[in-house]
Amino acid sequence: MTDSPSQPGSPPAPPAADDDDAAVAEIINHIAKLPNLDRLLFGEPDALEQTRGRMRRTAQSLERVARHGAGEDVERAKRAALAYQVVLAELDALLNFRAKGAK
Repeated sequence: MTDSPSQPGSPPAPPAADDDDAAVAEIINHIAKLPNLDRLLFGEPDALEQTRGRMRRTAQSLERVARHGAGEDVERAKRAALAYQVVLAELDALLNFRAKGAK
């Protein structure tokens, strides 16, 4: 990953080993910007799909780092990509549930 600042909705860069506290703070800040579950389910009609799209792009970026990254970044990216895949599966289930409820 590059040293450029993160775009809104983009994943935080994997931290260096000696920057763990700062990295945790950056990840918490990133998570805090995500919409809450109430907004996803009952707010804007497209919020769930938009969030899913952002998370899918983030997961793809992490998977690229896992394939082409270096050293410790690879392991961190693999773990983060797996976590994103779990959340994406849950978002897909919510979308299916909501689609069935709309019928």
